[in-house]
Amino acid sequence: MWAIAALAGDDVGGVAIVGRPTARLLDNGLRLQVLRVAVEPSLRNGCSALYGASARAARAMNASDLFTYIHEDESGVSLRAAGWIEDVSFDSDGGEWDRPSRRRAPTVEAGAKRRFFAPWSQMLRTGARAA
Repeated sequence: MWAIAALAGDDVGGVAIVGRPTARLLDNGLRLQVLRVAVEPSLRNGCSALYGASARAARAMNASDLFTYIHEDESGVSLRAAGWIEDVSFDSDGGEWDRPSRRRAPTVEAGAKRRFFAPWSQMLRTGARAA
């Protein structure tokens, strides 16, 4: 859907990519997912700034929800600093998208994940449990 850049001086120090949810059952046309965040180590608070900017942009565009997944071993401190809320009811052991009836290439990062929502997301009120 869109990408946001964070500047470090005159250079791009980080980017966030926002798109449609990767899980087709979550794609209702109003939900969005932060698909990727990448930041230069020298850009302090870059991840938090990008998550916050993504949430503000999605809300301004009338999205009903904005969420993202992180690896189970990541702290989530950047998301919490940006005001995002962990969905403690989300249970993921990870895994592959491949099925015998629907072949897919191997997943690059198939491990367990945690899910976070922007604080205004409707799914927090209708099903997800906040931490």
